[in-house]
Amino acid sequence: MADYDLNSDQTQTYVYACLAGVAVNSLLKQTGIKFGVKFANGVIKKIPGKVLRRLSRRLISDLLRNLVQKEL
Repeated sequence: MADYDLNSDQTQTYVYACLAGVAVNSLLKQTGIKFGVKFANGVIKKIPGKVLRRLSRRLISDLLRNLVQKEL
């Protein structure tokens, strides 16, 4: 490993710190994803039903319009 003594305490500490950093990074990534999903679901649940119906109608009409335009 680039002239480092693998048996020295300094090198071993550095290697362990790097490995721990990778594990912590992965853990934080998963935690962030779970938080984001729960947060988004909470926000969506607070949207009134009328708004969701209007969005749904708008989305369906846009999809149908695009489909018809592609057919022509």
